[in-house]
Amino acid sequence: MSIAPWRVGVAAATLAALVLWSPIPAAAQPTQTTLQRIDTAHRAGTLDSPTRDLFRAYRVLDRGRIPAALRADPGQDRPLRCGSRLLRAARRALPHLSAAQRLDLEAVLIRGLEPALYADSHFSAHFELIVGSNGTDQATIDFWLDTFEQVWDAHTIDVGFALPPCSDTQPFRVYLGNTGPDVPTIEPDVFGWSDLDGSNCPYVVVQENYATDPDPVGIAQVTAAHEYHHGVQAAYDWGDPDYWVEATAVWAEELVFGAVNDYLYYINDNTWLSRPEAALALEDGDHEYGNVLWVLHLAQRYGGPRAIRRIWERCTFDTPTDATEGYLQDQGASLDVAFVSFTAHLATADFVDGALYDPVHTLADVVTYPSAESFTSQVPESFGSGYVVFRPAEGPIQRLDVIFRGAAEHNGADIRWGVALVAETATSWSHQTLTPNTAGDTGGGVNSFGGDVERVVLAVSVLGPTGAAPGAGGVPFAYEASLHEDVPVPDGGLAIPDAGPTADARPGPVDRNQPGCGCRSAAPARELHGMFLLAVFLLLAVRRRPR
Repeated sequence: MSIAPWRVGVAAATLAALVLWSPIPAAAQPTQTTLQRIDTAHRAGTLDSPTRDLFRAYRVLDRGRIPAALRADPGQDRPLRCGSRLLRAARRALPHLSAAQRLDLEAVLIRGLEPALYADSHFSAHFELIVGSNGTDQATIDFWLDTFEQVWDAHTIDVGFALPPCSDTQPFRVYLGNTGPDVPTIEPDVFGWSDLDGSNCPYVVVQENYATDPDPVGIAQVTAAHEYHHGVQAAYDWGDPDYWVEATAVWAEELVFGAVNDYLYYINDNTWLSRPEAALALEDGDHEYGNVLWVLHLAQRYGGPRAIRRIWERCTFDTPTDATEGYLQDQGASLDVAFVSFTAHLATADFVDGALYDPVHTLADVVTYPSAESFTSQVPESFGSGYVVFRPAEGPIQRLDVIFRGAAEHNGADIRWGVALVAETATSWSHQTLTPNTAGDTGGGVNSFGGDVERVVLAVSVLGPTGAAPGAGGVPFAYEASLHEDVPVPDGGLAIPDAGPTADARPGPVDRNQPGCGCRSAAPARELHGMFLLAVFLLLAVRRRPR
């Protein structure tokens, strides 16, 4: 029996639809890591906050102390490049733990910190490397001492950071974890951690080596820089929030060992650059490390590495946000100006290593005009950002006009918008900062669109509180884009038409399929669903013909 070609096509379409709509088998669902299991139990109310912090610390020190139901197999856990933030949280939780829990954690934390009979110390000009009774080879000892001396030189001589507490009277201690029962422990997939001893003197714990990593030398180097920088932070304010503490520690990796570029782990591959809308202050175990981009921008544009030192000096009496604002004002800038500049640099990947960055996530890629769209998801939180890309249409060189509409108030908070219109040519870029009016609206125009200008990006940010906690959602906004004769924008600026008679219309829900949207979009789910039903109907209607 022959089969008509159209029937084959229908069958293929049906199979494709079934694949698109079939649920993922349970076995294929991603497995939770140990930290995710602990957080899930905390959200479910089966773990209180202090116990959660205790178990998270054990993920760094000794996972065997975590209840089996909350432990993932080692191969299912992501490596932890730094365990320090989890130990800081556990330290804060100590007063709220039970007596037995407190004694248990303290016993693990202080292991090896007191002079031990079998611990072996090796010295350089500024460091003491402590090896456990199992020992290690001389090449490893020399490597670690040389590496930490490079870190010390960059921090102290090159940038002028303060010495870690106690380092003026004794060498800074570095332990090779797990080299014996007389030194601190560290889980095999944790790169390093730092803490304070009973005299508030900082110390660092690292692995003996990183032989299983593709770049064992590079990982050892950036781990030394990262963890030593935590020790330096103790000279200013050990208790500052992780979004600043971890970001500057990652920056220190680049300061000392810029060729390693391990920080790309925190920004590429569905991490920071995939969710720029997240609040700068979000602390979820990933975002705070990716904030290194903000620190890199501050150092590269507002005074070099010493800018970060001067901000840390202000952190002794100010929050990181206020310290950054104070420093920038001394430089004739401001936090708002610097952050809008930051979003423009993100839009163009204009960083020293920008060619290695994934593109920042965009909300829309506009190719036909006029175009208008509203956004309510993946919109900026406090000091987060969102991006809309405009590309020239076929035809003559024109002027692109873009109108921005943002909520003036959200969750009871007055919203300060940062709006930049970035114009890119084949060899350079520039941006204009647009100032919203009291209604939250603004606009600007870009000449030679489709001529010298090959791409325009609307970079939107929220420059202050949003009335919601980090991670709880951002502030909606909308844009309108149109093409005009390629003449300069009038001296008075663009006329911003009224948005409509009701506040509910500003901005409205996202509708990427509305007529005139002009944005690239996948086929709507309802159309796929209709095609699936049609294909099934046609298959049921087919009857085998009599021979």
